[in-house]
Amino acid sequence: GVPDATKDAIIPSTGVTNEPSLNVSGACKSLVVQAGRTLTLGTASTTLAVTQNISLLGTINQTNATSTLTMSSGTFLIDSTGRYNQSAGTLGASGGTVRVINGGQYNLTGAASITAGTLNIAVGGLVNVTGAATFNLQDMTIDLNGQWTSSNTSNTVNISANFTNNGSMLGSTGGAFNMTNASGTMSGTSTTTTFYQLNINGNITNNITNDV
Repeated sequence: GVPDATKDAIIPSTGVTNEPSLNVSGACKSLVVQAGRTLTLGTASTTLAVTQNISLLGTINQTNATSTLTMSSGTFLIDSTGRYNQSAGTLGASGGTVRVINGGQYNLTGAASITAGTLNIAVGGLVNVTGAATFNLQDMTIDLNGQWTSSNTSNTVNISANFTNNGSMLGSTGGAFNMTNASGTMSGTSTTTTFYQLNINGNITNNITNDV
């Protein structure tokens, strides 16, 4: 049947005639987009509200400036063949974690808005920012063999608690990072911690063991 906030929504790898596109606002308990499938969020003033987890092995294309994807809690997992291509619109996951891992990619090509409790770029994950995206995060963690890259100087990353880099920021030429917590930390062992701009407003403890 039609998903709602009490039902899981699964877009399967097989048996799908047309790739789904959200034309009106909707809700589901959890969302699974399997490999080979594409979900498009391209209609103005629409919201897809997910109560729990999102598992992405296929593709989500978010293309409209007034489209919104929300996740109340849990983890938005962008895994292996998963591609979240956000050129516009809003991702709201203030109570959850966005995790990119194992070859998964989060590609931001426009003036998108992202709010999350934690952005975790895990082993093999890539977050690639070429647009003027704005991140509002509590914590940002780049694990070993995770990759963050930003080439847009209008990209803004607001972090209210902690930043950790044990992975790579190699090749980043953009991204203004704003640390705004009275007791936050910056840590990690990577030699590639590179900020186009770093602004600190608060009492931030720097535990990074290599050059910034």
